[in-house]
Amino acid sequence: DDEVDVAVRRIERAPDPSRFTPTAVAAAVLVFLVVTLIVGLLTRSVIIAFALGCLGGAVPLIVEARQQARKRTERIEAWPEAIRQLISSLRAPMSVHASLLDLAKTGPKALRPAFETYAVLSRRLDSQQALEMVRRDLADPVSDRIIEVLILSLEQGAAVTLEVLDELATSVTEDLRLNETIRTMMLDVRIDAAAIGIIPFALLLATVIGIPEWRNFYSTAGGQIIILLALAWSAFGVTMILFVIRVRPEPRILHQDGAR
Repeated sequence: DDEVDVAVRRIERAPDPSRFTPTAVAAAVLVFLVVTLIVGLLTRSVIIAFALGCLGGAVPLIVEARQQARKRTERIEAWPEAIRQLISSLRAPMSVHASLLDLAKTGPKALRPAFETYAVLSRRLDSQQALEMVRRDLADPVSDRIIEVLILSLEQGAAVTLEVLDELATSVTEDLRLNETIRTMMLDVRIDAAAIGIIPFALLLATVIGIPEWRNFYSTAGGQIIILLALAWSAFGVTMILFVIRVRPEPRILHQDGAR
């Protein structure tokens, strides 16, 4: 039916989660132009206006990246509860298909849309194909592992996978605790990196607005070269800090060709 076709097209046309959406890019360009214009009028310095315009234009991209990361984290954090609900349903006993449909109604809020998609797709596709589409939609390594176990349970029966699901719930919970510890430890460093990128140019803006002599100096060729060097050095420093503290994402070992 139409609802199934819409769900399939949405998954097939979903943007790559590693790329920014056109809306975020358009917002970044707009903010860059507005900030550059305002700062240029205040300081009469193209270089200062450009530097602060770059900082302002990065904000929409950072916001979108954080929102996408938060959504992924919420989904992953909901998996242990969803797995334990599945285990309870399978022991009831309920079929795997019925247990998945139940998650669409009473499962964790963050994962409910994924199982609602499964409920729609399973009207036309078989359960395994519907789960494959859901895995492609979620597109993260934790969901890959869990859905692979669910597909195995469809093939070999729920009794075979109950113990595996229980161990998987424990493993995912421990991974989440470790990730939360890492995020907490890195928070101060991320704040320092943001300060390195923002504070010097905020002080520069306040200085050139309040002191005409400084504004005149930074309007000269020498002053503009200093600002360009400062911009490049700040960008290099922030990049190096984020590079050092980065946590490599878990690879999608079960990722299939053609899927995201």
